[in-house]
Amino acid sequence: MALSSFVLAKVASLPLMLLYCFIGASTGSLLSADPDAATDGVQSIEKNQTLIISGILLSFLMIGGITHFIKKELDKILERQKKEPKDGNAGASEEAALEMGMTPKTQRTRHRRAA
Repeated sequence: MALSSFVLAKVASLPLMLLYCFIGASTGSLLSADPDAATDGVQSIEKNQTLIISGILLSFLMIGGITHFIKKELDKILERQKKEPKDGNAGASEEAALEMGMTPKTQRTRHRRAA
């Protein structure tokens, strides 16, 4: 995997990670025995329902967008694999195997199972 793809994937996963952090922090403050322990600034942010709802909606929107683009790329890969000629001796091309995350050992194992 190219470094640029890896970095892009990490940046694209930030909304989901932030959503998890936000939900965990909100749950922790809701379940705390002493609600007065939090500072006024934190309490005002937690009580701002517009911020909470917009953050959750934006996170779900980003998750949906990421899922859509991942499915689109997967469909391209699968369509390309369907167009490749199928030989009894020839397995998946090296490029297609790498796109699927297969190592040479995995390729040999799958090729033996298919035979």
